[in-house]
Amino acid sequence: MLGKLIKNEMRASACSVANIYFAALITAAIMAVGIFTGAVQIKLISSFALIVIACICIAVTAFSVITEFRKTMYGNVGYLSFTLPVKEHQLLFSKTFSAVVWVLISYLFFIASFVAVYFYFSGYAGAQLIFSFLKELEEYGMPSAATLSAFFFTLSAAGVFKIIYLVGVLFLSVTLSNIKPFQKLGTFGNVLMFFIILIIVSSISSRLGGLFDFSFVVKGSEMYFTTAEIHVMSGIEDGTLSLKVMPVIFNLFFGTVCFFINSYLMKTKINLK
Repeated sequence: MLGKLIKNEMRASACSVANIYFAALITAAIMAVGIFTGAVQIKLISSFALIVIACICIAVTAFSVITEFRKTMYGNVGYLSFTLPVKEHQLLFSKTFSAVVWVLISYLFFIASFVAVYFYFSGYAGAQLIFSFLKELEEYGMPSAATLSAFFFTLSAAGVFKIIYLVGVLFLSVTLSNIKPFQKLGTFGNVLMFFIILIIVSSISSRLGGLFDFSFVVKGSEMYFTTAEIHVMSGIEDGTLSLKVMPVIFNLFFGTVCFFINSYLMKTKINLK
């Protein structure tokens, strides 16, 4: 049953954001026309349009995620959602999973759009420039291509945890705004709850982060954890990259906490309109 819930949520979310990706597809087709015709004006306008669409895509996805959750859980069809033969945490998990996937897709599309525009204008010469630049990095004491690649995947994993955390906070703020007496505040209550939760969690994270300070260090194929700040600072000089681990762990932890609190409130405290 959980698989069907996730499938339906993915489809519903796809309908909400389909227009923005359709616009990107049309823009890509116009960019292709610019390549074949060699018209500089078409290339400039279409490239600018793609960048604008990529920026808008993140906002549209976030807005769609919030409105879809509010509508299907606490709106006119909320009662039907809660009468499904599934547990509250299954409903919440399916919506969280779908939201995280679509937000992640919007970020990947954002990055891919900038990369595409770069190669759109620079072509093969731009690719050669990047490859030669990466080869020379290590000679100047900067991170090598292998280090940058490994660190990119490390940041990607950290980014996923950050998205899980933000979606958890968003959904919890929506749920809290639908509980008396906050229900009367409407959309303002949702925004208020979101920032209150962020401030509280950030305060806790900063206090705990000072107690447990260690980093994930990457240099080529060599990866390890360390608590030695001096070692991390000295590593910067020889092309080593590092990432503070505790903020990443806190993102996953507090995202999970928000999920369970939200599931509990959905089960015991919700006042449907």
